[in-house]
Amino acid sequence: MGKWTLILPFFLFNISVIQSQIIDKYSISGKGTMDIFTDTYFSDSFFEGIDLNIFSRSYVYTIGYYDGEEYFNDFLFPNFPEEKFYQFNLLFGKYIDLQQQTFRIRYQAGIGRFWGTLRTDELDPEFGDFNVNKYLSEEFSTIGFPVKIGGRYIPFNFLSMGVDIQANLNSERVIIRPMLCLDIGKLKD
Repeated sequence: MGKWTLILPFFLFNISVIQSQIIDKYSISGKGTMDIFTDTYFSDSFFEGIDLNIFSRSYVYTIGYYDGEEYFNDFLFPNFPEEKFYQFNLLFGKYIDLQQQTFRIRYQAGIGRFWGTLRTDELDPEFGDFNVNKYLSEEFSTIGFPVKIGGRYIPFNFLSMGVDIQANLNSERVIIRPMLCLDIGKLKD
């Protein structure tokens, strides 16, 4: 939770700046994993990311941070090092409000940093004598091109719930992540 304690106060402190004439709406969005229902590949915990969204006219600008790691790896595959990833993205896109601002569809693309730890096909030579195959891992860092599409139900001016599907296209590991989202902020006029 420590990494989020810096982002949230910064956002709350700058609300007066965000409410300027250029900005129509804004939100901070917590992302939760849906991996239990999909591919079960990456998951750190239920909470896996955070977005800061700024809406102007029909455009949306997002700064987002996401992380994840394999789960059940130590139990099911003790000789495989855990794979972990982290993303920091800047996204730009459009949003469409439907049915008197009750539903919102968003689509975005951008650029970001994608880094983490990947398992290799190489065996650790230290474990060769014991007839145990233990694989090595390697750190990586690359530029990613995230794309995201999402839908929200907005029951109140300050709260929305929905789903995002995000893909990160990069040279190391392309990932596709469905995420549950809870947005808090100024979401309707």
